[in-house]
Amino acid sequence: MLKKYVLPGAIFILAMLIVKTAFATSPTVTTNTATGISSNAAILNGTANPNGNSTTCYFEYGHTSNYDLTTGNTNVGSGTTNVPVINVITGLNASNTYHFRIVATNSDGTSFGSDQIFATTGRARSNAGGGDIGGGGCFIATAVYGSRMAEEVIILKNFRDTILLPNSFGKRFVEFYYDVSPPIAEFIADYEGLRLIVRASLLPVIGLSWVALKIGPIFLISLLILLGIGSICILRYRSY
Repeated sequence: MLKKYVLPGAIFILAMLIVKTAFATSPTVTTNTATGISSNAAILNGTANPNGNSTTCYFEYGHTSNYDLTTGNTNVGSGTTNVPVINVITGLNASNTYHFRIVATNSDGTSFGSDQIFATTGRARSNAGGGDIGGGGCFIATAVYGSRMAEEVIILKNFRDTILLPNSFGKRFVEFYYDVSPPIAEFIADYEGLRLIVRASLLPVIGLSWVALKIGPIFLISLLILLGIGSICILRYRSY
């Protein structure tokens, strides 16, 4: 009795597998040009279209197209439009050529972007305090605090990755910073007194970055506007 259902059932399962394979929607990816290139850091750029399935992305990179290094995963959701994917890599060797590509994976498969190439700039020096300039990509902060693992440097790095890089204006600012800051950091690193001055001047920036990470940039801007209005009102009240 059951035998007459076995063949139709097998045919149905096979047909479903064929349909799934035929209409598989693995991600669509594009590797874009690297930006913000310095002696030991770069911003890797790409786009990924999840094609309706939950998708994660990362970059492969290295001195050759064998890509011996990878970045962390970025979740780009399950939409049907191109999503920018940005990742900052650090710890690169000065005056070296690197290959990279974007990789995206969802339940229907893995897609690989085309190979792109960039070259890092000239050699960076170690600072006078023994720390490394530009560790984590925050050149001036690392020169001032002496270590990429300093809590202040980590706050600024998280602010960069979470608040600045996801929007076009912030990304342009980071690229500008990477272009101009290495020689400034190198100069600051040679003078202990100057490092102390810059460290003090960075405190408000670090504080605002910490608040933005905790409550979000919109709430921070609103708070600053309210504080500004309050200050103006107090000054006007005192003038009467």
